[in-house]
Amino acid sequence: MGAAVLLPIFLIRSYRHPHPLLDLNLFRSRGFSVGNIAQGLFVGTFFGWLVLMPSFFEKTWGWSALAAGFGLAPAPAISGVFSPFAGRIADRIGHRGLVVVGTTIGGLGALWWALAIGPEPDYLHDVLPGSILLGFGGAAGFATLTGAIMTGIPPRFYSMAGAARSTCFQLASAIGIALGIALVGTPAAGEVAPYARTWWMGAIGAFACALVSLALPAHRTSPVVAVALAD
Repeated sequence: MGAAVLLPIFLIRSYRHPHPLLDLNLFRSRGFSVGNIAQGLFVGTFFGWLVLMPSFFEKTWGWSALAAGFGLAPAPAISGVFSPFAGRIADRIGHRGLVVVGTTIGGLGALWWALAIGPEPDYLHDVLPGSILLGFGGAAGFATLTGAIMTGIPPRFYSMAGAARSTCFQLASAIGIALGIALVGTPAAGEVAPYARTWWMGAIGAFACALVSLALPAHRTSPVVAVALAD
């Protein structure tokens, strides 16, 4: 409630102040504005299911907390290993294509879970294929979206733009987690359907991110923002 009241005040203040904490001219950059929208969709829905996945392993499949942690590990591990390679590819071909492909792959991973996972434990068939897809999707999506957002920002505005991007990231993750918890509710032991709703949310959000990312600049961001911020 407080955020809903204070956010408009902050934006009005930023618009009117000669030296604002957040220069709204940043959003005149197509890469910055579209990238933050895409990031919000991907991050929000990603964290919406990620935080609740250990609960599924423990409450539905009856795993221990340690086993649930290991069960969740492949996707982050793959993402961490392959993210540097995604950055090198983005430097060559631009961010847009890689973000679209990566977030689509991530959406397919969440979709696999929504369609395949059942009440009986079958990790190798039900969970691992989706985890692999989500790992590669995260590798191509998260870091590349950050690059797309920051490309074309004048160097002296890096700190401001980076802080704004990080704030949007954190806000999207908080909203996604809250939405995921609301979708799951208080499931009974052995129930899959409440968790499947979060996997559907992840798939829809990732595919929506891919569609929005088509509006990203193909290579370099338009210099409009640099001119506007220099005035």
